Amino acid sequence: PRMRRAAACAAGVALALYGVVGVAGYADFGRGTKPDILQNYDFWGAEGAYDAGAMTVPFACMLCTIVMAYPLNVFPARLTLVSLACPRGTDLGFWPHVGVTVGLTASSLLLALFLPSISVVFELMGATASAYACFCLPAALALKARAPIAATPVGRACAHLLIFAGATVGVTATVVTVAGIVT
Repeated sequence: PRMRRAAACAAGVALALYGVVGVAGYADFGRGTKPDILQNYDFWGAEGAYDAGAMTVPFACMLCTIVMAYPLNVFPARLTLVSLACPRGTDLGFWPHVGVTVGLTASSLLLALFLPSISVVFELMGATASAYACFCLPAALALKARAPIAATPVGRACAHLLIFAGATVGVTATVVTVAGIVT
């Protein structure tokens, strides 16, 4: 119960903050609002000199968001890749674990270096990893562990439907994200 309250509180605060920033950004910039709202602001002063004073706090907040959110995106991606590589649950060992982590991190770094906006990296990571970690993995674990919720035929059918829906959402989100990047 305490963990549920803490999670609900954290999600509520995040939803409120994102909602306030989103509504304020839309109210300020209308249809011209960019995916990274910081790109809507002019960082150049009246004399053409870079003025970082007013934007230091938002950039620091964005830095904290990236530093805190990145491991939360890499962990489910790595977990999903390892579970696909080792379906029987065998441990890969230390060096393969490091290799998968370095591979995911290096690939996202290369994407970040060559893509115009960090939001593209978040979109790709969210589209590929989140759908599978949030939908497919729990259902697969419930089936594998023979959890009481998946013990009945209806429960097993729901778990399989959740896996199918999660895979569909993951593939669709990835295709839409890549199509948006290419065009």
